Amino acid sequence: MNIIMTDIKPYHDEIILDDIKQPNLKIYKDAKLIYSIRPPEELHPYLEKLSRRVSADLIIKTLSTDSINTLEKMNLINYKKAVFYKTSFK
Repeated sequence: MNIIMTDIKPYHDEIILDDIKQPNLKIYKDAKLIYSIRPPEELHPYLEKLSRRVSADLIIKTLSTDSINTLEKMNLINYKKAVFYKTSFK
């Protein structure tokens, strides 16, 4: 499995600089899954758009007090102690 981490403000060398609002699609070309941990609600639509464009599943792990802000309905998943939202664009 190849995991690629991106952030608008990378804090170490293993994280690639990328802006989810204007993503570099080359980074996500063969992605099977886009996963975001506690993104601000205003970024949810950008994650959804990127996942749709590259035909990848999308998982968003929100803060417990946040709601989901996507056009597509996302399924709430409870797995052991983890709670997250998931949808597929394959």
